Amino acid sequence: MDEPQRRNTLAISAVIVAATGLLLISCGPVIYDLLYPPPPPKGLLDRVVEGVKDGITSNAASATPVRVGRRWIEIGGLSLGVAGIVMAAIARARREHARAIQVAIFLGAVAVLWYHYALLLAVLAILIVIMFLLG
Repeated sequence: MDEPQRRNTLAISAVIVAATGLLLISCGPVIYDLLYPPPPPKGLLDRVVEGVKDGITSNAASATPVRVGRRWIEIGGLSLGVAGIVMAAIARARREHARAIQVAIFLGAVAVLWYHYALLLAVLAILIVIMFLLG
């Protein structure tokens, strides 16, 4: 007969969390820059006048302040990606739907690797080589 309907709530939740993390880590810095644009660069004359006024060199006067908020967006996306992977692992232990678990792990892994560009490129290169070898 028919198999009893399994609940896949944790697997679907893991997909949503991992996708949100990927969206946040990939688009969050761009949205932050649109909402809080960096200050316009000062002209050379303004920097020289400011340097003379303050008695310091023009290079030190042209230093821009560090924006801290963008970093928190990236950390939030990274945390959601890891949370999606952990939720998918728990869903696998509960024997939920395998496709949803695979999607959640893939999205979470891409979110984590998006934070580390070198790892993302290395993993993509390895996957391409494996595809050509198996293909």
